[in-house]
Amino acid sequence: MLPIFILAGALILMLLVVFLPLPQHNKFAESDDSEKPRRLNEQEQIAYSYSCVYNSLVLFANSVDYLKSLSAPAFDPLFEIESEFDLGFSGYHLEKNFENGTIKENMKPDLLDFKKHVLEIPSELWNYEALESHEIWKKIRAQAGLLLDRIGETRREYNHEYTKIIGVNNK
Repeated sequence: MLPIFILAGALILMLLVVFLPLPQHNKFAESDDSEKPRRLNEQEQIAYSYSCVYNSLVLFANSVDYLKSLSAPAFDPLFEIESEFDLGFSGYHLEKNFENGTIKENMKPDLLDFKKHVLEIPSELWNYEALESHEIWKKIRAQAGLLLDRIGETRREYNHEYTKIIGVNNK
C-alpha cells in the first residue's frame, strides 16, 4: 500500500511542476537595455580586430610588474597572454587587419615569425618567474615591442574597450 502513496505523491508533484506557471520576475535579468549584447558595426569590428592584435603584443611587450598590475579576480594575466595571442594571431584577425589597412601587409612576415616563436615556447616556461628572467621571454618581449613600434604604436597599455566582465546581475 505504501508504494502506491509514494507513486501518487510523485505523480502529483510532477503534475504541479509541469502545469504551474513559472514566475515572470527573474532577479538576475538585466534591467538596463543598454547592457544587452549587440552586433558591432563595421567600424567597431575593425577596431576590435586591431585591438586583438594590439593587446596581444602589449601583453608580450610589457614587464612582469605591469602584467601583475592588471591582475584582478576575473583577469589572470598569464591566461590573458595566451588567450589574447590565440585570438589576435588567429588567421581571421590578422587577415582582417591587413584587409582593412589597420596593419600594413608588409608586416605579415614579421607577425607570422613572432607567432612562430611564441608557439615554440615550452609549456613549462609559461609562469611569472620565466617571463621575468628566461632568455626566450626576453627575446619575445623585445620582438613584441619592436612590432608595436613598426605598426606605429607608442602606447603600451592594455586596451579594455572590448572587455566586459560580467558580475552580479550581469553588470
